[in-house]
Formats: sequence, structure tokens, C-alpha cells
Amino acid sequence: MGASQASDRPAPPSPPPDSLPAYRSPEAVIEVVDDELPSGLPPGLLEVEELPKKSVSWAEPPLYSATGAARPSIGKGKTLMAWTDTVHEHPIHRLRKDDLGPEHLDGLPGGRERHEQWWYCPTCYGWVHVQLDTGDAPPVRDGAEWQAALLDAQQRGIPTTELENAIPHRDESLARLAAILSAREVLPDAKPPAHMHDIEHLVLPSFEGRIERVNIEGHLDFAHLDPGLRDAMGAEDVIEDPPKYGVERPTLSVSCTTQHWAIVNHGVVPGQMTPRGVARFTTMKFDNPNVGQDGKSSVIGAWRLILTLLGNVLFEDNRGWVKLENKRFAREVGSSLVSSRILEEIGFGCKEQDGEGYRVGPLAGDNLSAESVRQMDRYMFRAWYELQIYLLTWAAQRGEEVDTQSLISFADQTALAQPRADTSIPDVDRYVHAASVLGVSRRDPTDNILSAYTMQCIDHPEGAPDSLEALEVLSKAPVPNSDMLQIHVATERSMGKHTSADLSESYDLIGLTQAHLDQIMVEAIDEIPDDYVLKLHADRMRASFDAAERHQLSQALHFIGRERNSSLMMRLGQEGLMFLTPEQAFQEFGATEGIDDDMLIMQYELLCSDRPARKEHYHMCLEIIAKAENEQGVPRVALQAYLRGDTVTGADEPVRKDLPVGLRNIGNTCYLNSCIQFLYALKPVREAVLTFREDMAPPPKAGALADVQSSRQLVLLLQGLFTEMFRTEQRAVAPQEELARLALVPIGYVAEHGEPTPTAKRLTIDDIPTVDSPSSTNVATPSPRLSPLIGHDDSQGPDEVGSVLGKRASEDREYSPSFDRPHSSTSGTTTSTNLIELDSQGDADVASGMTIELQTASIDAPAEASAEANAVDMSSSLLLDPPTNQGKLDAETPAADLSHLALSPTQAKSQPLPTPPATPPPASKPVPPPLPPRHPSKAIADAEKFGSQQDAAEILINVLSQLEAALGQPIDGKNLIERLFSCKFRQQLVFGDSPDAPSETVFSHPIINPEPAGKDLYDCLGELYLIDEEVEYAGRKGKKVDTYDEFPEVLYIQMRRSVYDPLSKRQSKTNTHVVFEPTLALDRFLAKGEQREKSAALVRDMLDMRAQLAELKGDTAKGKPSVAEQLRLSAKMLEHIAPDVPDMPVDADACAALIAQADAADETVRTLEDAIPERKFELERLWAQHREVEYELASVFMHAGTGSGGHYWTYQANLPKGDKFFYYSDENVREVPETDVFGDNSARGTSPALLCYVRKGRGLVDTLHREGLVVDDLVQT
Repeated sequence: MGASQASDRPAPPSPPPDSLPAYRSPEAVIEVVDDELPSGLPPGLLEVEELPKKSVSWAEPPLYSATGAARPSIGKGKTLMAWTDTVHEHPIHRLRKDDLGPEHLDGLPGGRERHEQWWYCPTCYGWVHVQLDTGDAPPVRDGAEWQAALLDAQQRGIPTTELENAIPHRDESLARLAAILSAREVLPDAKPPAHMHDIEHLVLPSFEGRIERVNIEGHLDFAHLDPGLRDAMGAEDVIEDPPKYGVERPTLSVSCTTQHWAIVNHGVVPGQMTPRGVARFTTMKFDNPNVGQDGKSSVIGAWRLILTLLGNVLFEDNRGWVKLENKRFAREVGSSLVSSRILEEIGFGCKEQDGEGYRVGPLAGDNLSAESVRQMDRYMFRAWYELQIYLLTWAAQRGEEVDTQSLISFADQTALAQPRADTSIPDVDRYVHAASVLGVSRRDPTDNILSAYTMQCIDHPEGAPDSLEALEVLSKAPVPNSDMLQIHVATERSMGKHTSADLSESYDLIGLTQAHLDQIMVEAIDEIPDDYVLKLHADRMRASFDAAERHQLSQALHFIGRERNSSLMMRLGQEGLMFLTPEQAFQEFGATEGIDDDMLIMQYELLCSDRPARKEHYHMCLEIIAKAENEQGVPRVALQAYLRGDTVTGADEPVRKDLPVGLRNIGNTCYLNSCIQFLYALKPVREAVLTFREDMAPPPKAGALADVQSSRQLVLLLQGLFTEMFRTEQRAVAPQEELARLALVPIGYVAEHGEPTPTAKRLTIDDIPTVDSPSSTNVATPSPRLSPLIGHDDSQGPDEVGSVLGKRASEDREYSPSFDRPHSSTSGTTTSTNLIELDSQGDADVASGMTIELQTASIDAPAEASAEANAVDMSSSLLLDPPTNQGKLDAETPAADLSHLALSPTQAKSQPLPTPPATPPPASKPVPPPLPPRHPSKAIADAEKFGSQQDAAEILINVLSQLEAALGQPIDGKNLIERLFSCKFRQQLVFGDSPDAPSETVFSHPIINPEPAGKDLYDCLGELYLIDEEVEYAGRKGKKVDTYDEFPEVLYIQMRRSVYDPLSKRQSKTNTHVVFEPTLALDRFLAKGEQREKSAALVRDMLDMRAQLAELKGDTAKGKPSVAEQLRLSAKMLEHIAPDVPDMPVDADACAALIAQADAADETVRTLEDAIPERKFELERLWAQHREVEYELASVFMHAGTGSGGHYWTYQANLPKGDKFFYYSDENVREVPETDVFGDNSARGTSPALLCYVRKGRGLVDTLHREGLVVDDLVQT
């Protein structure tokens, strides 16, 4: 484009931001059209019309006119050859006869002036109107003229259905015509040839009809066919006259690139000859040929004689009649019902003359007017014209030589004016379909195909993927110049264009397969809303950890976005991101809205380091969260500052002394902070820690020195922290890192930490053994081998260290809805090998060391197990996995005395471990140069200190175990931890009427099952303590009865939140809400006799009902529909699918039975929902007056997140006043309403993990213990 042209052109308007970018061609396509036109076509029809020059460029999509108007989107079009193929479904023809007079032409449709617009179809035996022209579009009738034409047609008996149906659509069609005409003003620099677009409901029908035969009164009209013979004819012999008028469907076709237009009547005007009459006569002559002739010759001879008889009348004015006995007539035509019908159809009559027999010929008589003669001449000429075309085409189809010069074919005439391909596109389904999509004919040359593709993309941009796919298919067709098509396809691909096949694959890739559409009962993919597409894409992105797969998913979303005209999808696809709501962004970090900003930043840095390929994704998630407000409606200033790279200082508000002191998170230690705050609020524990003196503590038992020394070190660190929490003027204090390390170490795994030996090495994360659990960051129930100190074996020796915390998770009593209650088994034990590797203090030199294997099952396993087999690279495993069981101590440190370690209760009694042979020193080898120092992020540094987040219940058990060991056994024989947290109960096996002697067992803290939904804390404890466990031993079935006389003063109840998801193959978290109250009465669990039996029966009934109810109602959150929904869906699918499946009738009885079963399931649900509260009311009535053993809520450990990560915080009751609750989330402490504590927050991924109750009235809790408090604010106890 020249500069002068560009300067005259106004700036085009900017396209809307959400619109698709207009098609941009990689190159201009120029088509050369022959100037020569055949006769019969309007001059210039197929020429490229020279429109005024416009300043239009392919480089600026969309195209704009000189006035700045954008080219409208007018839909798909077609080339002239393709348009020709759509004029009529069969070939149509005209006769080339130059000697026809005006009186003859009056007999054709259109008359003298427009007869060349009419073409005869010998297949349909009817006439097709085709008008081709150039220049302005034909005038369109206004509403009044349209109504007048409609009224006239009704009066003449012409079908008006099409006219009536067109009225509501005329305004839309007029707007489309205006858009196509305006598109002519906006063309690419290389102007393409004619590109036709069809418009309906604008053109009136021709109202042409069949010429009717004149009936002359008194004329014999084939009298030899007497009435009796006519009545005797069968139905197959009767041929009815065709209707006078046909159903016309006129369509206006207008070119958007040239000044050409056309009108095509896609209906047919009935011909004079009936299809049945002509076909029967031809068949009769073909099947019964004349003597000495074959079938084809007999047919041609018969029709030529009939045409000769007509020609004598029309062209020679010879109106003589022919005798039926004439030898030639009798031989060629014959005298029969079929031939008589043909003679009647061509306009001949039959009469008996002077006793000489019957004759046939044109109608005549004294009472026949001149107008009737002219009408019959027109009638006979049209019949002659139709039969001429019929005979020529019939003979040509059968290989007979005919006078082709006298026959004009519509397709041949229009094709002569255009360049044609040397070889047509093969008549193969996929090629024919591709040509149809592009709007080209199989005869179009390569240049026409490329031009058609360009125009389709301009005028129908939403169909561009289909057009490119069609072009790609045609580029593989065996035609000349197909390489030009292939080059064009490659160029389009390089510009980021995609095909409809790519689009289909993209939908499949994100999960919108045909099977998925059938499942959600959606017929077309266009009916799926954008937000559902974005959700499926996000789900697939979250589930994928492969960079190549994620790139394909992003590319798929980009393709879908272009097809849906969604700028959001295209942007996300280009940047490799996914759409997330703030709630979903929190889920990406395994957190909920309640998480603190610092904790969220820490989680962000950990995930970015673990999965660097997804850093941009996590950054986008953090941005989404930063733009949203927190739960209090306050902007997330810390996150916003972090994203800007700024540093945010603490709040400027003064420190409130009426709030407890917070604890800073020193590296994934929210679980530890929660435990410390709970222990600090327990007055006896706090006082014992603050008054602890190592020199006054009771001496440890033999063999327990290493563990006791480590435990005392933890108590001393706690003592310093508690003192600081009491005296500080700050909002929060920070625990020492050593305290966090020691809290992670289960008692029994420490090897003399703290001994002042010269070669002793400071304990680091590599030295900390794994606290093995199903997930390092979940709230899972611990496995029995997590802490050997916890499992108490009655058979252990007096010198072995035991814990009063009782049996562990594998032994806690889990009751399943199906009553298949698990019990301990000694037949299948698993081997877990924990390696503690001893080496020197130096980093590079490795002195001789030794390896000690701690085995929980196979004691005699070989000691020389390879350390390399179990070693884990901490740099990669710290982020998501627990630390390895591999530590390093000094080689000269003596082996720890491990005889005190108690194995799992399911295993055999511990045996002394054999002393392993010393590991020989490794051979000396060159020391590689040190790696350059790394500067990990804060999150990585935190993980290197303490590993990933831990289970708060495990940490609480570890700390209590170490407090128990450090405080020792006092003179009165009862340890403080034992007195507060421990009690004993009796277990008894009962087989029939012969119960075994009861045995005393150490109480374990309750681990309750919150599933199924709808339970409260009493229900969960009742399932645990009131229902006897069924057992089987030596072929006998019985039960195990647990009897309690008391419960400990401090009762912490753990909720089983972690479950294994076999689909994702990872731990998942259940957030089912369990209703709990500020007080808890345990009298019902201490009862014996008849009242206990009544309570147990009610609990068992409710348990069974809840299990049945859960099965019937399904689980919407997990995508499991209810039984009733499944039954109704099955019935609906049966009704929907059966009609489309052959030989599969719809069974109404089966559908009705499914609906009846669904109704019955709903009724059962209602019955159960009514029955459970009745049982609950009866149970509570039994214990309404029994509250002697009453507890009050002290602390609630909350967890927000998923089974693989999250955040802990606590709600602490302000005891002993009990007037409010405090929220402890690391350093953030504030008052909260009771609704936050007792409300159901499961929908946000938040749920209680531990409920801590203390005996009411014992003064065990003093929450707000801080120096400088006003005395009036305290309640002395």
C-alpha cells in the first residue's frame, strides 16, 4: 500500500477486546478469470468486476474501507462452480434451437422475454428457474407488494406456504443483503473472483404453472378406452395429472466480491409429461422391442415418431390425424393403455372417422376457438420441448450417439467461463466433504480453492478451524498443484492457526470427550459454558506434573478460547496458566482463607522450589489471593508487599496485655506452636516446667539415660520459653530451634544427645529419625510403629521404659458401618528398617563408623543392609516427604542401649539386638572441590531445619512422652503426666457364657471417626466405647468388652481426618463436621449393666441407620449421586438412548420399575432421617440427669488444608472464667466469637483435628497467664 493511500485512510476503530482476531492471510491470492463467455449468459457474469480502488491491506485485521468501516462478517459463501452445483440436484438443460418463433417461445416458462432463465430437469420432469445477472441487486418487494402477491396467489390456487413462512424472516434477510452489499466496499488488495452468498425470503416465486389441456365438449377423447375398461384398470395403471403449480423456493444469491447476483428457484414447476407415464412407456418399449430391434432402438424409434407427429403440427402446420392401423404407427408406438396415455399427455385426441376406424391427432372441431388452438399449441410445444431433452439425455446416458449440439447443459455452460483443474478432485467422501466446507467444486482449480479459503476465513471467522482442516484434507488429494495447498497450510500453521480436528482433540484433552457429554447428558459441546471448560482445564492442570503434558493442555485451552471468542482463555493458554477463583487458589497451596500471609508465603516458596516448572502458576495463585480480602475484609498487605518485593513491618497498634502471647513460626512449626500454647495453658504442666530443676529430678531408670537427658533438655528449653511468654512485652516470642528439633524426636530414638564428648556433633535435621505417618502434613491417625514408646506391652520387663499414653492408632477401636471391625493380627507384620549412621564430625573426612538397624518386625534381618538403599536426598525430599531415618553421629560415640525400646504390641516380645560388626573404614579417595554456597529461600531454610509440617497429634504425644521421662517417677509413685493424661481400663474376652479373666490395660486417647456426616461427639465416642468389638479365636466367635471406671483429667480426642484415596493414590482429608459442645459428660461411658446395654443397643441402631443412610444418599462432594438419582438417571438414559439403538425397544415397564425403586429409596431415606433423631432423643433422655463426670472444653486444634498440607491453629477457652475464646495462629492472637469455634467450616476445608477437654472444677487451665495483668481480670483458683 502506498503512503498516499494510507494517508487518506482514517484510523480504523479498535476491535472489542473479547473479539476474535480477524483472519489474516499470509499472502495475497490472485485469480485470473477467462474473459470469453458462452452464449446464453449475461455479459460479464464471471468476470472480476472492477470496483473502485480501496485502501485495504491484509496486514491490518480486520479489513476496513476507505471510510473506516470494518468489513462485516457475512457468513460462508461459495465459488461460482460450487454455486452451480447447488442450483439443482440433477442436471438441467435447454435446447439450442435458433429457428424458434415467438409463438413457440410463448409455450415455454418465462415466455418470449425470459425463457432462457428456465431449464428443464428430465429427472424431476419439471422446470427450474435460474436468473443470472450483474450490477445492482434486483429490487426487493416491500411489505405491501408481498402481501398483494400473497393474496393473488391464494386467489389463483397457488401454494402460499413458502410466502407465508417468509414474512417473519424478511427483516433479517434484508439486513443480510445490506451487509453483503457493504462487504463489496471492503476487499483485499488482490481481489478474489465471485464469491456467492445465499439469502432466502426476499424474492417472490415466478408463479409459473403447467399449461392445462383444453377440453372440448363432445370430443371422444380416446373413446376406444370405454368406461368399463377404465374401471377395470388396476391402481398401477391409473396415472393422475400432475398439479398445475409446484412449490417454489426462490433464493437470491449475491457475490460479496463482484457485482454479480442470481435468483434460483430450488423448487420445480411441473412439466407437461408425467414421470410415471413417460417411464412406463419407455419401459414397455424397452422390454418389448420391435422385431429386428433391441430395446434401446425401440425406445428411440417410438419417441422419435411421437416427436415427429408433434413437429408436423408445430412446425409444418400439418394437423392431419393418423390411423391406429398405420403400420409404422402400430409398430413404433402401438395401441395400448400406456401408449394411449402418452398420446393424451402430448395433447392429442382420438376419434372414429367415417367407419374407417380410430385416428389420433391434434384437437380439432368447429367448436374449438382460435384461443383454444393457440393454448393447445403452447401445450404441445412444451411437451415436445420436454420430450426432446428427455430423449437426448436418455440416449446419451446409454451410449447412443445423439445431436449434442442441440442440447445445452447448465453446468457445462457456466463451467466454460472459468479456469478448470486439469484433474478433478477425486470423488472420495472426505475430499467431497472438504470441498463442501470450503465452498468449492470438485472442478475448481488450486487458485480458486485458495481464494475460497481466504474468503471463508474473512467472512466466516468462527469457521476458520473447519476451513483450515478442509484445506489440509484437499492438500493431500492427488490433484495438480497440491503442493501450493500444502505450502499454504504450513504457512497458516506457522501463524498459530488451528483446525477443527485440533479443536476436537483439545476438548478431549481437557476431558470434554463424547463420553463425558453423554454422562452429563449434553448433546452439543457448544452448550457447555465457559466456566465449566475452565474448571475442567484447571483440574487437568492440577493433576499433571509433566511439563510437556501441561504445555499441551495450555495449547488446548488457547485453541478453545479462539473458537469460543474468549480472550481470557487465550491469555491463560498462551501464558501456560489456569483459571482459578480465590478459593481454588488457596487449594493450590493446600490452605483455606484463614491461613496467615506468612504461612502462605512459606508454602509458596516451598512449592516453587519443589516444582520450579510450576513457579509461574503458583505466582499467579498468590496474585489472585493477594487481590482478595481476608476473612475480616482486610486487604492482604503482607502478600501484596511480598509480590512487590517490599518488606512489611509489624502493626503499629500497642501491645494488648489482655491477650495471650503468640509464638512465631520459625519454619513449618504451626503444629508445634499449637501444642505449646495448649501445654502453657495447662496450669499443672506449666508450673511443673517452670519449677523444674535437673539436679532435683529423680534419677532415670537403668538404660534410659540417653532418652532422659534429651527429654530434660526439652523441658529446660520449654522452661525458658514459658518464662519469656509470661514476662514479654511483645505480641509474640520465638521458640528456640533446638526445642523444635527435640519435639520432633520420639523418645526412644535419641542416642545420648547432649553428652559433652569431644567428638559429639550438634544434632541436625539429618540426625532426626522419621516420625513415620501416612502423610507428613496431614492429620492422619498414626501407625503403630511411629513411636515405640507409646505402645505398652504388659509383658515388658520392669526396667523397660513404658508410656502411660496407652496403645496407638493401629489398636484404637475402629468400627465400620458393616460391623466388620478390625482386630489385631500377628500373622502379617511389616518390616521397617531405620538406619542411624555414625560418622565423624568432619564434613569431608569419613572415619570408621558403624550402622545400627532398628527393626520392628524382623529382628534377625542382616545387619549389613545397604545404607545407600535407604538413603534419601534431603535436598529434594524435604519439601513433600518426611525426613529420612538416616542420621550421622560421631564414630567414637558408644552404641546406644536399645534394650528399653518397646516394639509394636502386635509383634513378639523384644529380644536383645545382636551387636553388629563394625563397618570398615572406606577407602580414601580424592575429595572433590566444595560446591558454591547456595542461598535458599526462607521456606527452604525452614524445611532444612525441621522438615515439612508434622501431625500436631504426633508432636503432642512426643512432647508429653518426653515430659513424662524428664519429670521422672516421684516418691508417691505417680508421674504428673501419668496423673493428668492416663488411666487404666479392663479388657475381657467373652465367648458364649464363659468369659475370660479381665486384664488391665493402659487407656489410649480416643481416635474417633467423623464419618458419616450428621454425628455429634457423643455419637462418635459411643461407637468407640459402648459397642463391644466382635472377635474370633480358634474357631469361636465372641466379643471383647472394655470396662472403664474413670477417665483421665485431661482428655484429648483425635479425629480421624486422613483417608487414602485410591484414585489419586495419595492421602486425602475429610472435613466432615462433628458437633461438639463446651461441656462433655462421660457418665454414660462408665456405666455398667442394663443401662449400658440399652445405650449400646441405641448406638448400634443409629450406627446401622447412618451407614444405610450414607449409602442411599451418596456423597455429592465426591461425585457420588444418591441411589434414587442413579435409578432415575438410568430410567432417563434408557428412554433417551433406546430409540437410537437398533433392536432396542423402550421397555416402559422397566422404566417404571426403576422410577418406583427410586421413589422407594427416597421413602427409605425419609424414614431413616426420622428414625435416627428418635433414637438419639431416647438415648439422651437416659442420661439427661447424669453429669457427675463432666468435662469442659479447653482447646480445639484446627487444621485448614488438604491431606497433603495445610496449617494448624487453635481456639483456646479463656478458663477459668470461660467467657470467651482466643484464636492462636502462630504470632497472631485475637478474641473470636463462639460461632468460629463451634461452627461448621467444612466447606472451606477447615475442621477440628483435636478436641481437648479437662475435668470441670479442678482448676486445671489458666489460659491468660501474663505478667502485668490487672488483678480484677484474673480469677484466682
